[in-house]
Amino acid sequence: MKNIIDYLSEYGERSFDDLAFNEVDGLVLAQFSYFRWDRIIPGFLEDEDGVSMTEMAQSMDADYVYKKELYPEDNEKLFYAMLNSKRFGDMRCNFYSDETSEDTQMQFAAFTCFPNGALPVIVFRGTDGTVVGWREDFNMAFSRPYAGQRLASLYVNQAALRIHGDFILAGHSKGGNLAAFSAMNAVTGIRERIRNIYCYDSPGFRKEILSEYGYDAIASRIRKFMPQSSIVGILLEGAKDYVTVKSSAIGGAFQHNPYSWSVADTYFEYVDEIKKTSKIMKKSMNEWVMELDEPDLEMFVDTLFDLISASGAKNVPQIMEDKKAWFVAVRKATADLDDEQRKNFRYIMKELFNAIYRNR
Repeated sequence: MKNIIDYLSEYGERSFDDLAFNEVDGLVLAQFSYFRWDRIIPGFLEDEDGVSMTEMAQSMDADYVYKKELYPEDNEKLFYAMLNSKRFGDMRCNFYSDETSEDTQMQFAAFTCFPNGALPVIVFRGTDGTVVGWREDFNMAFSRPYAGQRLASLYVNQAALRIHGDFILAGHSKGGNLAAFSAMNAVTGIRERIRNIYCYDSPGFRKEILSEYGYDAIASRIRKFMPQSSIVGILLEGAKDYVTVKSSAIGGAFQHNPYSWSVADTYFEYVDEIKKTSKIMKKSMNEWVMELDEPDLEMFVDTLFDLISASGAKNVPQIMEDKKAWFVAVRKATADLDDEQRKNFRYIMKELFNAIYRNR
């Protein structure tokens, strides 16, 4: 089964003038956004020209940039496949923004890619391994926009002033949610310049957000992709039309891994629909979120992550060093749910955290 690295091996010598930017290219850049470029890609107030892939390779410390992230071996292969390709080898990157705040429960990163011969692509990083990052994902269940979404909106409006013409937004996991939200909140003239919004296994929004922030204005430009056993992209409301992608992973949270997605030529390998287990989980989890009013939901999230913080853990691997303590925390936080809600929630949390732990 071929993945995004194999795709670059096969089509990397095709320029964007020869082969237009496609959904697989979007996932390549979405995964690329997880790399830590804060010491290399300039921000808004720095070098206006940005940096080339060659300059990035010459300047970076691989241990810092990508080896400490999820899937380090695949990350290294992806970077050099991009660097040595005609497709991405002469790409420049600019406008790096990276902010993490425990006070505002936010983990945010974005930058803009300028592939030669293709539209600029603003990429948003998804959830990293920090406790702050995972708490932020839970905050998506609230009816109000959270800090990361507001920052994403600000980023797009700022970046668009420095970009000529149309551009693309992309992100995996939470990054796709940020891409969609930032498009919803873009200034009208800027919103019209957004060509496509690529969301890869990304959670959606509560219904209140969709109606209040003009989702219909950008819905036709969203390209949402989910693996066949998705447990992330099925959460909350969002694109009604999505493509289901075959994955080489065994199921559950393991299929959230972009390197497990099957590529056929210049497209993903599609399957008819998500699996029955994902449909059941989607129904039960979304019903649980929508049944709770915002104060009760916020109290639940606060309780859960207060328990985690009390353990002294700053990232998911630290939590997983003592799995027993983590599951005790989950049991306490879900004690007031009914049996079915508690069972579904605990299963999802177990899948998410075990996937990260086993793949580091």
